[in-house]
Amino acid sequence: MKNKITKFLTILSIIFISFFINQNKAEATECEYILIPPYINENSIATKLQIQWTYYGNTTDTTIAKIDYFLLKCNSEKGKCDFGIQTDDTLSGLSNPYYSTKNIKYDNLCSDYVRLDVNWNGKTKNSVKVYDAQVFKSNASLYKSGLDKVYKNKVPNNSLYGLITIKADSFVNGIHEGLMDYIIDVDGLVFVNKKKSSNYPKTRLNEFKSKLEEKGYGEDFSKFPIDQSTKNEKTYTKDYYDATKTKWHNYMNKYINNSDKRADTTRKEYFQYWWDNVNRYVFEEDLELFKKYFVYLYEGMTPEYANQPGTMPEDRYNHYLEAINAMIDYEDYSDDEDCLTSDPCSSLCNTSASNYICSGPSYTQCTSHSQQYQSCKNAYNSCKNVPASNYDSCMSSHMGSDAYNSLKQNNSSIRDELQQMKDDAIDRIADELHGVKAPDLDIDFEPYEVTCDDVAIFHTFYVILEIMAPILVILFGTIDYAKAVMASDVEKMQKAKKNFPKRLGLLLLFVFVPLLVSFLIGEFSSTNSSLMYCIINGG
Repeated sequence: MKNKITKFLTILSIIFISFFINQNKAEATECEYILIPPYINENSIATKLQIQWTYYGNTTDTTIAKIDYFLLKCNSEKGKCDFGIQTDDTLSGLSNPYYSTKNIKYDNLCSDYVRLDVNWNGKTKNSVKVYDAQVFKSNASLYKSGLDKVYKNKVPNNSLYGLITIKADSFVNGIHEGLMDYIIDVDGLVFVNKKKSSNYPKTRLNEFKSKLEEKGYGEDFSKFPIDQSTKNEKTYTKDYYDATKTKWHNYMNKYINNSDKRADTTRKEYFQYWWDNVNRYVFEEDLELFKKYFVYLYEGMTPEYANQPGTMPEDRYNHYLEAINAMIDYEDYSDDEDCLTSDPCSSLCNTSASNYICSGPSYTQCTSHSQQYQSCKNAYNSCKNVPASNYDSCMSSHMGSDAYNSLKQNNSSIRDELQQMKDDAIDRIADELHGVKAPDLDIDFEPYEVTCDDVAIFHTFYVILEIMAPILVILFGTIDYAKAVMASDVEKMQKAKKNFPKRLGLLLLFVFVPLLVSFLIGEFSSTNSSLMYCIINGG
């Protein structure tokens, strides 16, 4: 018996271990890769890529959709990949995302980057082109340079923006042919592993979140219109942003300060695609540029345009813009504090905290020609490295006690002012974000009125119990007396006499307590007692 148990446990352990081995093996051998189009070509021209699907049946049906991204699903164990696309619309006859049945050669174990190459040697089979396709290991540098080739030689250099259409037909596996020919034209595509999802930079985000949380406004910052995730689940790597930001800045720099050019909805549409993928990086890197892009996208919308996807109503735009202005003010005041800390003498070239400067022609003029500043600066250079306990005495000996005490008092006053202005800026951010309301759906919901029919089954149960309760009281009482009589036991007869009034009391409670509760609720409470009435009295 013992041996049988041992064998059974051994077999069970083997099955258990094999299960996890297979699970790990599956995870290790199958990977998904993605390529987000940069929406700007090698010549810094905004570009969109779309697919045109034509279905030939009883009727000819043609639909067009924007390609959001390309996909690869690869399995190292099987040594093949499937190629696919994700569009912004479901095309007739085309699943979304679409994965081809073409077996693409693959011999890499989930590399961070891979390149898809396609060749056609002129061969056909049943009027269908026979392609040679293979996926190779790549790297970040080739991925970044590959983004330049997504629209290679497809858009003229003198164009304002470009549109590239991949044509696909239902005949002879035309989708496959259209996409394969496109990949050949652009010299292959480089993908990033979706498991490579990197962390977003978070310095500026954490700064404002923590300041708002200190004042109890932490939840309001979640309304700010940037991707606030920890991981980059859009482009998966910062390489995408680094490879495209300069081209987009050069392209947009002509228009972001020109209100007359903002009416070009096509340019704005293309820019929006890129912006939705990278706004977190712009926010962390350059808040002033973030504001310019934000204003370009959302300022001065007509009510009709403001209701379209990716846009916002005017009141929400105004709240966000003022919040951004307050963030910029906060960082300016923080920079002034840093300036005052690194150069305590800088206060001698400023009259107040509200217009504090540490650079520019007027500041340079002061630092170069003011004897008071020069005296203070010489003293500071002599004393800045002395122990903190000796700093004040050192500065006093070089500047004179009166001059140094005046400097200390002035710096303390400016620092307090700057801190107060920073606090006010945080309050402004919180107020503006708190004023942002969720979009109204403009749908009227009429409350549902519960009827007695909805609780009819409970009334049925109540009636059954109402009938059965007295019957059970009588039945159990009779049984108790009968047992006592048959046994000729006086003690049991006395016990039966005591039990019967208790059962009778419970019966009365069952009957009258619901009625009493219903009455009390109706008279002394705002709670609706109609359901209780329905259960007791039915309709």
